[in-house]
Amino acid sequence: MRTAVLATWLLVVPAFAGATELEARLKEADTHLKAGRPSRALDLLSTLVSKHPESLEAHLRLQDVMVASGRGEELVAKYRERTESNKDNAEAVLLYARLLKGRRAVPQFKRVVKLAPEFVDGWLGYARALQHMDKGKDARRAIDSALKLNAASAGVQDAHGWLLESEGESVPAEAAYRMALTADADYLPSRFKLAHLLARTKRGKEALAELDAARKSAPGDPRVYVHRGLVLGTLGRHTEAVEALRLALKNSPQDKLLLLLLGQSYADLKEWELAEQSIHRTLEIDPTMAAAHAAAGYIALKQDKTAEAIRSFRHALKLEPKNSNHHYYLGLCYEQKGKARLATRSYRAAVKHSPKNVEYQLTLGDALDARNKRKEALATYRKATELAPEDVTIWTRYAHLCADAGRGKDAVKALQRAIDLDPEDLELVKQLGIFYEKGVGSTKLAVKAFRTYVEKGGKDERVRDWLKELGSPMEENE
Repeated sequence: MRTAVLATWLLVVPAFAGATELEARLKEADTHLKAGRPSRALDLLSTLVSKHPESLEAHLRLQDVMVASGRGEELVAKYRERTESNKDNAEAVLLYARLLKGRRAVPQFKRVVKLAPEFVDGWLGYARALQHMDKGKDARRAIDSALKLNAASAGVQDAHGWLLESEGESVPAEAAYRMALTADADYLPSRFKLAHLLARTKRGKEALAELDAARKSAPGDPRVYVHRGLVLGTLGRHTEAVEALRLALKNSPQDKLLLLLLGQSYADLKEWELAEQSIHRTLEIDPTMAAAHAAAGYIALKQDKTAEAIRSFRHALKLEPKNSNHHYYLGLCYEQKGKARLATRSYRAAVKHSPKNVEYQLTLGDALDARNKRKEALATYRKATELAPEDVTIWTRYAHLCADAGRGKDAVKALQRAIDLDPEDLELVKQLGIFYEKGVGSTKLAVKAFRTYVEKGGKDERVRDWLKELGSPMEENE
């Protein structure tokens, strides 16, 4: 009996020792990353994966570092082959799925959650893939499954916050990111997302404070400076953004994403030559980087080099044919060239690939209106009002389009909606009176609107004359 117990103990100790060594090495890799030594972290993680092929954590960390360095594509074939020989292994399928982009990832993550419904990482990956496919309701169900399994996880709360933010729910998204940081104060993804959310909601001081906390947690991690640069750019502090990105670039001079962001920041400062140099270096490193070709197009467009800009955006679209932003900017180029038909076609493509983007809808509507395609323009603007029902400007523009098209009643309804949203805008009230008189033919309602305009302090003296013409002059004591 003593021998049997001893034999069992001998089996357990090496496994425990291996686990301890693995954990220590993973922490060492994290230390290298936080100190700004990604190549050393990569070497260490590659060794760990070879030595411990059964360790999911080692594979995940290796993938993350490779993807962050722009080398994720190198892993796809390897993990696809690993999946094919382990078709019923949820971990193997997960490691392949998380390397895929777009539509290709969805069925793989679906396999993961079917194989192992208790696998939190599977539900998180499934949710992200579904959200990227604009399947918000399905993504929500996937996140709910992850929350039921482990709501205390920083990763789960981070994904929850990201989903909420993508749905326009900034307040609960902020709460989710803060819950993630309560669970793990060193969880940088949530720290970065929170900083960006705060910057977008005009809370710059708080946003930069979050990035200061990230820098204390990982003083050498170039991502800290990258996100600082992006946040400063959002805040309109472009000179400081350039400084932050240049600091990040010192540790990673061949980082194509950093070079791209630096070029875009120079463009924000209208430092066109420096912007072009940075983008040129990016394309030397990776001539297949669509975003860099698009950035080159943007820089050329801003300098009125329209033909050059068109070539760059066309190149970007060859690499990413479904990228709505490339289509949109190509449309702007064509419009600047006076090629209205081609511009409209590009705007249509932008709307097709991003139907919920209000700016694309409005630009398409204006392009259609300029070409006297009133019916389509009205339908496009109507869609914009549905996407942004609280936007006064959109309702006002839609009202004028309706009026120009001879649809007086629709014009009145749209303008009344704008007034309901901003009752203090007396110009809208004055315009409502004009619509009632000219578009609907209702003198009574026109008089009512004009009188409201005067009574509330409207300064346009013509309105008093109009009231006289309509037989309802304002008395002096009024």
